[in-house]
Amino acid sequence: MPIRGSQQPAPFPNARADRLSALLSNKQPLSPPPNAAWMQRKERSQRPERTSIIPTFAQLRRKWCESRSPSSKPKLPPQSRALSRVALRSGSVRKRVGYMSQKFSLYDDLTIEENLDFFAGVYGVPLENRAEKKRWVLSFSGLEGRGHLMTSSLPGGWKQRVAFGAAVMHEPSVLFLDEPTSGVDPLARRAFWKMINSFADCCMSILVTTHYLEEAEQCNRLGLLVAGELVAQGTPSSLKAAQKGHLLELITDKPQQANNLLKEQMERWRVSLFGDRVHVIVDEDPQTGINNVTGRLAAAGISVARAHEEPYSLEDVFIAVVEQMRQEGKSAEE
Repeated sequence: MPIRGSQQPAPFPNARADRLSALLSNKQPLSPPPNAAWMQRKERSQRPERTSIIPTFAQLRRKWCESRSPSSKPKLPPQSRALSRVALRSGSVRKRVGYMSQKFSLYDDLTIEENLDFFAGVYGVPLENRAEKKRWVLSFSGLEGRGHLMTSSLPGGWKQRVAFGAAVMHEPSVLFLDEPTSGVDPLARRAFWKMINSFADCCMSILVTTHYLEEAEQCNRLGLLVAGELVAQGTPSSLKAAQKGHLLELITDKPQQANNLLKEQMERWRVSLFGDRVHVIVDEDPQTGINNVTGRLAAAGISVARAHEEPYSLEDVFIAVVEQMRQEGKSAEE
């Protein structure tokens, strides 16, 4: 995906987030992860990582540094110094990092090409390379021949592509994407993720924040945040494999009533509503669990058309984690 023959910057030092937290609105929403989170640029023969976890390490490190007194600040190891407060402002770091905000942050009163020109300057792209970089961005984003359009006139999906192009036109080693598909339609989201994957496959480590769990499924490593706390992290497959019990899917003509009844009779975190279906987590073997659950519903006059075991999805994992935390919180209060 990078321009053929372009010069990549020197490999970016490991970016490490260790013992960080941020104080927002008099709360402590971002707790330090149990293990340091790492991002490292891979060689072309390896698959770079797409990580969905916490927003930019740079912002967290800045807030953390500001919250500590000078006497208590530890000496930073070499890899951490690369993200120190001073180094973050340096041109060498800026050239290696790309960032796309959740809110469209390009200028509506400029054309696509004018916006790209501006961000090329911000990221230090040499003047003699900018025309080539603009052609490259317009090509991979599917906007060739449209560089003259005002960004204010673009649909949401096109705006996201322009913003992505502005964030990668200097070919960074590490790219931060803050909810990049927020507010765009499913087709535009799918096209956008094709772009993300193509860059991750060839040349970049990418950190993504998202509320869409089907998008998080595409990442190599995940971090699940609940009320600002990092409650689980790992690969999509490891997070699903770590979930205890068996997941049952029930198909009934009264899904809401079935959901409410089972939540009253079982631990609430075990039951969740998925459209017209009910998911239930049981500890016993699947068939015994099916007999037990369908028996409870039959006693209440709710028939089940079909019940079977289903593999866990990330959504099942996330809902179970959230409900467990809520239940533990209520128990602690009592």
